[in-house]
Amino acid sequence: MKNKYITQIFLLLFFLLFITCKKENTPPVARYTVDPLSGNTETIFIFDASSSYDTEDDLSQLLIRWDWNNDAIWDTDFSSLKIAQYQFSNHGSHVVNLEIIDLGGLKSNYEANIIVSRANHSPEIPSNPYPEDNSTNIDLRIKLGWQCSDPDDDSLTYKLYFGNTEDPPLLISEIKNQYYLIGELDQDVKYFWKIIAKDINGFTTDSPVWQFTTTSG
Repeated sequence: MKNKYITQIFLLLFFLLFITCKKENTPPVARYTVDPLSGNTETIFIFDASSSYDTEDDLSQLLIRWDWNNDAIWDTDFSSLKIAQYQFSNHGSHVVNLEIIDLGGLKSNYEANIIVSRANHSPEIPSNPYPEDNSTNIDLRIKLGWQCSDPDDDSLTYKLYFGNTEDPPLLISEIKNQYYLIGELDQDVKYFWKIIAKDINGFTTDSPVWQFTTTSG
């Protein structure tokens, strides 16, 4: 009987020791990197949460989800995949929230600020030339005109190429208006011209080469 009690006491002590020594579960640590660090509305950002970790559980056992705009609405479900990509539709400052959960149900979050600029686009193709393409009997003193706009509403400047060859040379740069006065042309001569539009970010667009023939009178 005495041996029985000793055995029970030993088992009880062993159980208490096991409970005492059992490691308490701690929350995971959420981290992520983003590549690139900044971009525009056409940039695809790569988010990598592989730097997250947990003391008790392996990285592969941790589940994560993303809130791309920090609006308290999770944009993805919990997943074991640690890498995600996202393209922002609006420019500005975006706080991206990562939440991570371990096998014990403990969670942690990590937030970082992503700066997204507006994507720049090239100017539209200059069009509607005056005189009209292939016009004839044009005065020897003429104001060339054209139309052009920019998708981003950027201000534009223009280069004018003008001459009597099919590949006209540069005549003048940094025109701020959509017209230019050409004076004292030769009679009965075919002239060629084109416009290159440039926005404030240096993006350019060429027009077709237009032509007209001056009057013979």
